[in-house]
Amino acid sequence: MKMWNLVAVALLASTAIQTVRADVLVLRPGGSSTTALLQFRDTNARLVEVLRADTEGFYGATIGPDGAIYATGNTLGYGTIYRFNSSGELLGRFAGDNLKTPGNLKFGPDGNLYVLGSTWPDNPAQGLVVRYDGATGAFIDVMVANEAGGFTDLAFGRDGQLYLGDFNNGILRYDATSGALVPFVPAGTAGLNSAAAFVFGPEGDLYVCNRNSNAILRFNGRTGAPMRAFVPPGRGGLRAPSGIAFGKGCLFVSSSENNRILKYNGRTGQFLGAFIASHPEVVRPGRLVFLRTETEKKP
Repeated sequence: MKMWNLVAVALLASTAIQTVRADVLVLRPGGSSTTALLQFRDTNARLVEVLRADTEGFYGATIGPDGAIYATGNTLGYGTIYRFNSSGELLGRFAGDNLKTPGNLKFGPDGNLYVLGSTWPDNPAQGLVVRYDGATGAFIDVMVANEAGGFTDLAFGRDGQLYLGDFNNGILRYDATSGALVPFVPAGTAGLNSAAAFVFGPEGDLYVCNRNSNAILRFNGRTGAPMRAFVPPGRGGLRAPSGIAFGKGCLFVSSSENNRILKYNGRTGQFLGAFIASHPEVVRPGRLVFLRTETEKKP
């Protein structure tokens, strides 16, 4: 056998004994004794880590460019961004200057960290997007202030633009040139009336947790035009969806009112069963994050 054939056989054999593993991170909000980030194995829903910090509640989580886990904590209204390594070990405080009532957070295409906050204790409070240096955690600025109310979620689209969810006003797009918030999917479009969380899918379309109707709505990721409801109201027992994440060809959704994590086909929205149907640690589940993907070798 020629040498290049031997090499090809070796490569094929190596590939055959490897599997890709991803962990699902479930945010559990609550008081200081109950809040946690729960790390489950995606193949069997086995709880492998419980991540905690000195905070009254976790309200957002994301993965950084360095592979670490970043999470927002809220204590008496004041925010802290904690950093954990990929094994769930707390590495300490990463940032938090000028951060009040924090929500979700995302790293932008520029490498900086964008975090939802507010002007609390002002009444009415403005919703804010606070920006930090993604490498050092140093405060940069308050990038967005929304007089209309608070934000529920944020994400960057394929166009590199920042999109913001507003429970009462739908999905907004930040215009970097003017600094204005432009309606992308106005409230009322295709029944959108309670945008609790959203994500851009693998093909670039927008998937929104419409909490009040127990549905996942789908919109064109370039134009905001409505498409068919991806998960019709109540499919699979969905109640008050509040977290959403794509992984391994599937869509995972937090069903907060019945303490479940549900799984749907990532192309069709067909219900594939409960990823977690009953678990003592899963109480009012919120944000979902696919924590990491890595290659494992089978023995």
